[in-house]
Amino acid sequence: EVYATDVRDIEDQIISVGGKFVHYDPEGLKKAKDSGGYAPKFGPEMQGMQDKMYAEWSAKMDVMILTAAVPGLPPPQLVSKAMVSNMKPGSVIVDIAASAKWAAQYDESNPRSPWPGNCEFTVPGKVVKTSNGVTIIGYTDMPSRFGNQATDFYANNLVNLLEDMCAQGTIADRGLKEPELGTAQDFKIDMC
Repeated sequence: EVYATDVRDIEDQIISVGGKFVHYDPEGLKKAKDSGGYAPKFGPEMQGMQDKMYAEWSAKMDVMILTAAVPGLPPPQLVSKAMVSNMKPGSVIVDIAASAKWAAQYDESNPRSPWPGNCEFTVPGKVVKTSNGVTIIGYTDMPSRFGNQATDFYANNLVNLLEDMCAQGTIADRGLKEPELGTAQDFKIDMC
């Protein structure tokens, strides 16, 4: 199963791709919309509820993909070392928010220093394995690593869409037990 969360109200988007939405304050979330498309800044109470949710859910997950980033600001730290220590051995965290820019400014001795990723163990540009067997991937060039897979997924989606839209014949002719969408007899696409 896939679970997802966001500080913005995107439950419908998560459900549309088959995920299940989890959040610490669904009602407050609907009120917290920000017109710029980015998450609003939360106070200490909301931060505490978010930390509690991440602590609970991180212990259950095999894979966590962290993407929280705010333009011009360091990525928010979402997953602490304590949360990682409660994860199962073999779990993986992919910190897409890992940033070489903020890593260069990070000073471990200064608690107010900007954090270089969403996980406290993230080392930008590196893969780290913790003592309890959790792998944290902190590549800073993650978008360039997705090109081939994104193209393959998109092409596969187009093929499946066209097959569904253009399938001909009755359900029985096609050996199906249930009706399915897309039995258009004369479907055309204009690629202008």
